[in-house]
Amino acid sequence: MKVTIIEDEDAHRELMERSIKREFSDAQINCFGEIERCLDCVDQIVPDLIITDYLLPGMNGLDLLAELQRRHKDIPVVVVTGQGDENIAVNAMKLGAYDYIVKSGDFFSLVPSIIKNVILRKELKRALKESQALYEQERNKLNSILTSMVTPLAVITAEMTIDFANPVFERFFGKELIGKPYQTIFGKSSDAGSRCLKAIKDRQIQSMEFEDLNGRTWQVTVSPGIEYKGDTITAVLVFQDITERKRAEEAVQKAYDELERRVEERTAELVVANEQLHQEIIERKQAEEALRNSEEKYRLLVENANNAIFIVQDGVIKFPNPKTEELLGYRAEELAKIPFVSLIHPEDRDVVFERHKREKYPSTTHPFKLINRADEQLWVEINVVLITWEGRPATLNFLRDVTEQKRLETRLRQAHKMEAVGSLAGGIAHAFNNLLMGIQGNTSLMLLSMDSTRSHYERLKAIEKLVQSGATLTSRLLGYAREGKYQAKPIHLNQLVEETSNTFGTTKKEITIHRELAADLYTIDADKGQIEQVLFDLCINAAEAMPGGGDLTFKTMNITYHNIKSERFQPKPGNYVLLTVTDTGAGMDKRTIERVFDPFFTTKGMARGAGLGLASAYGIIKAHGGYIDVESKEAHGAIFRIYLPASGKKVRKVVKTADEIIKGTETVLLVDDEEVILKVCREVLEAMGYRVLTASDGKKAIEVYKKNRDETGVVLLDMIMPGMGGGEVYDRMKEINPEIKVLLSSGYSIDGQATEILERGCNGFIQKPFNVSELSGKIRRILDKDQAL
Repeated sequence: MKVTIIEDEDAHRELMERSIKREFSDAQINCFGEIERCLDCVDQIVPDLIITDYLLPGMNGLDLLAELQRRHKDIPVVVVTGQGDENIAVNAMKLGAYDYIVKSGDFFSLVPSIIKNVILRKELKRALKESQALYEQERNKLNSILTSMVTPLAVITAEMTIDFANPVFERFFGKELIGKPYQTIFGKSSDAGSRCLKAIKDRQIQSMEFEDLNGRTWQVTVSPGIEYKGDTITAVLVFQDITERKRAEEAVQKAYDELERRVEERTAELVVANEQLHQEIIERKQAEEALRNSEEKYRLLVENANNAIFIVQDGVIKFPNPKTEELLGYRAEELAKIPFVSLIHPEDRDVVFERHKREKYPSTTHPFKLINRADEQLWVEINVVLITWEGRPATLNFLRDVTEQKRLETRLRQAHKMEAVGSLAGGIAHAFNNLLMGIQGNTSLMLLSMDSTRSHYERLKAIEKLVQSGATLTSRLLGYAREGKYQAKPIHLNQLVEETSNTFGTTKKEITIHRELAADLYTIDADKGQIEQVLFDLCINAAEAMPGGGDLTFKTMNITYHNIKSERFQPKPGNYVLLTVTDTGAGMDKRTIERVFDPFFTTKGMARGAGLGLASAYGIIKAHGGYIDVESKEAHGAIFRIYLPASGKKVRKVVKTADEIIKGTETVLLVDDEEVILKVCREVLEAMGYRVLTASDGKKAIEVYKKNRDETGVVLLDMIMPGMGGGEVYDRMKEINPEIKVLLSSGYSIDGQATEILERGCNGFIQKPFNVSELSGKIRRILDKDQAL
């Protein structure tokens, strides 16, 4: 069998050729992709079957089919296409195509079946052709017989009876029919007899078919008005046996009907297959679109994540998201060449490895330090998950930058440390002030009974000076403990800066003072003495940093909390006054900056300094609701910035009073839990002329006051006592007598608890250690109804 395939797609030609070879191993197959070469070869080869694609370069399938029919009408042609157009199929069949097949997913596997169908149809057509040839042969024989009077022939007379039949007729229809009515010839085919009668009457030659009693099929031709034996007879009937032809035609029709049925079934199958394929294509496109959407969502999540997300495989980072590149400072292609271990801080490498080895890459997070490209130290937390990446083990890592959180934790720990040390410093200062009070009281008593000519008078005055020095030291401790804001009043910071810097400048001629003071500077509510102490502490610190001289600059300006940027604190909303103190000294390293405000910290050694200057400044500024910060580098000087809340109050003038002892005769209730202070203060008050009642705790004080309410002029009340503190004692006494007069005393400052008691109506406050003149003035003003503190 010779098969010619005309197809311009190489892959399709190869698939059809393979499919045919599998079924017809001895088939001779010729494949062509060009029309001109194909036609020439077909003329030479004359194949048994041609399979051609409908769409071909230079000529479509119908034109090619017409040309093939013109050249080789007997060669069966099968047209295949991927379009499935019914009009094309009809036109192809009209032009003589044996079949029209639509390409589908299983088309190539069906090619052998298609060839078998074509072979079957070709055989049927050959059989039909042979039948037709046989028919022609028989007809020729009948003509010969008719010529020689050997064909079945009968003559019908006017009486419509059979008058003559030749031997052949008699052989088929019998000799006994002569003289019988013509209907006898047609047997059961009454319709044929009626048509014969009508033809005779109409005198028209007609042919008709009928089946005799023996089951043979005949074609009879009626020729009316034929002369026979010299007379005009009714008709001559010429018979032709068409039994075999009818059978062949029926066989061909049956085969054609069967082929049509199979074509319809196959077409229906192909339609269903095409619809299924179309649905599969739609579903696959939908799945691909869903996959693309899913991939896009995950891509957006990873690329826009706030955390670094990356994969570690073979010890290097792969597939990093943008946050990873931003955090580490390397591009993706650079990270693929850098060992991940090299990014871990050397101090943490062993810890990280040991943790991963012990916990087998846990899902819980743990912190460690990284070093980025800029050589910056970053605190991070990592979450590690074991995965398979491109067929090999790897880890999926989620890295969060917690550097700022660590800084806040450090600041919080520092704040807690400062608070704890501050509480300790305040307690020490309070206890020390009570001791100094005992010394001051006894010294004052001795000085009251001695004139200046006595030999010990100067020594006692020296003791008083030492007590004042001790009080100054405790004031620094109280300042650090934020217990040193004694008397807050509206002040001009510019004026205080000028006075302090001028005073300091006279003692340090080698230092050049510069001032850049804002003309419209806000006032502040502050204790002038404490802020002055802060300024002197900063000046002294600058002088120690510039032993050979240098520049010291004071600058003030108005700002808001929006302008304050610091890692040490978060300012409260409002307006502030900024004081900047800049020196050109040796500067400080990072470790010194971290501890510069710690109490007792000094770079000079304890023999040259107590380390309380800047610590005290820190506490005083905090006590005033402000903030202090420092910026410095080694060999580049230092900048201290002080932020104090602005006040809208006006500055009042202060009138100084004379330093003298004012005596009295009223009764004073003295309340203090320290026995030494109770004894010495009683003697001091008695030396000033007062009658003194005493109580060593709050409960006793209330009992004594109840008994002596009417005669007690003023109560000198200690604020800090065990059991019942000064605040509660004051409230209980005020319930007894709403008009009670109380002078509050404490080793702590007026700030905090003392201020609250004063706001509830307490008449005054005096800081331990106090001298005789200070105490006498306070008592006298209260007794004389002077409410000034």
